[in-house]
Amino acid sequence: MTAQELKSSILQLAIQGKLVKQDPNDEPASVLLEKIKEERKKLIEEKKIKKEKYSEIYKDSTDNHYYEKFEDGTINDITDEIPFEIPDSWCWTRIGNFEEINLGFTYKPDYTEDGVYFLSVKDISGGKIDFSKAKKISQKTYDNASYGSKPRKGDILFGRVGTMGKPQIIENDIPFCIFVSLGFFRDHLNLVNKKYICLWMESFLFQQQVNNNVKGAAQKNLNTGWLKKFLIPLPPINEQERIINKFVTFEYIFDKYEKTYNILEKLNNSYKEELKKSILQYAIQGKLVKQDLEDESAEVLINKILDEKRNLIKTKQIKKENLSVIYKDSTDNQFYEKFDDGKVVNITDEIPFDIPQDWCWTRLRNICKIITCGYASTPKYTENGIPFISAKNIKPYKFMPDNHKFISKELYNKLTVNYKPEINDILLTRVGAGIGEAAIINTNFIFAIYVSLTLIKLIDYNLVYNEYILDYILSPIGKSNSLNNIYGKSASQGNLNVNNVREFLLPIPPIKEQRRIVKKIEVLFNKL
Repeated sequence: MTAQELKSSILQLAIQGKLVKQDPNDEPASVLLEKIKEERKKLIEEKKIKKEKYSEIYKDSTDNHYYEKFEDGTINDITDEIPFEIPDSWCWTRIGNFEEINLGFTYKPDYTEDGVYFLSVKDISGGKIDFSKAKKISQKTYDNASYGSKPRKGDILFGRVGTMGKPQIIENDIPFCIFVSLGFFRDHLNLVNKKYICLWMESFLFQQQVNNNVKGAAQKNLNTGWLKKFLIPLPPINEQERIINKFVTFEYIFDKYEKTYNILEKLNNSYKEELKKSILQYAIQGKLVKQDLEDESAEVLINKILDEKRNLIKTKQIKKENLSVIYKDSTDNQFYEKFDDGKVVNITDEIPFDIPQDWCWTRLRNICKIITCGYASTPKYTENGIPFISAKNIKPYKFMPDNHKFISKELYNKLTVNYKPEINDILLTRVGAGIGEAAIINTNFIFAIYVSLTLIKLIDYNLVYNEYILDYILSPIGKSNSLNNIYGKSASQGNLNVNNVREFLLPIPPIKEQRRIVKKIEVLFNKL
């Protein structure tokens, strides 16, 4: 449970009459509502407030239904509207029966460097009224502004769009106007505790009524017409005070709970990430699943892949490369890389750890048809056309192509003459703070890529499992390969050179073991 969820639970208890005990000596809320009715009538006669539709809500003991009676004698059964039972000393009522609702400017005024503050919803989003970044309007604009756009001390300011509610009682005399994204309650009677109203506005009951009214609305905002009809459970005035005082004692607890919760969440997430890293590291070291002596060895597998790649070179389907095999010499226990041109190089210092006997080390280029980056220039974008994907569309294990720009079909054809990103290929980020993140293209989606991505296309997906290669890239050793080969001032400002990606050293298990490893990783990750 988050701190906000804990706070919401306490608020729900508060407005249901379950947070503090009822006092039989309290004057019941029905008497309070009668006072409101009489005072309201006087203000209307004195023309200090407008006449609004007023109603009284009561429960009929004969059928246990709730009814709403209006001043014209109309009575409606509103039982279905009542969300929960409240103490006998409480009453249900509509907020519009005792609060005047006002909205701000419905147009954008001319702003000035000096003048009167002009607040919008962003100026109360931090949990308090903040004038520090507020815009300003001229004194003349303020003087000519409507009554309903000028809150004053004692009014309850609230957001009408975005995060609706967030009530703030105005506690100073600073003059200001508000944009239509804000509204305010003005209480001409001052018979209901404003802080209790704020608690109600932060409760689940208020939010539920918001949600019920904005369903299907083209523009989601707190509309005056239905806001005034919101139900509020009203306690006796003395109990309102006790509820507020009790809730204040919880504020410290909420704050302390949130800090503790955030620390635990951070530790929990950190623990999960570290555990994932350990799982991946064990996987590519051959320690996650048992080896099966019946599996065809990785040495045979690598030779099959190299033969297939040599044939592609011979038939000029891909460019010529100096391919290589890596082996361990039993006479000196050293690792050597032998190239097709006959050159042999001792690479023992490059080998990071021991692997099972039926595994092999190889270079990423040896098992790939192509490793290349995307278009190196910023293209001319079009309103429609072919999607153009960049590093922002790739997160670990997640190909997210939805948020993209477009290029023309002509440019796409030009960029994909020699290669096309296709389903099952791997995309690796090579610039920015997320260097080394990778995902598999898991959908038939026609697109081109920007220079911020490297495309990795395997020779044969039946001989090397792309999900195993992805696990390797995202493992600690794979990630370090990416970060250790960055050109530039820093990881956030540099880039991962494609030639270095081609030289990545990786351990290859037998194909059947690759699949067992991937399946085991998936099972373990799902348990985290």
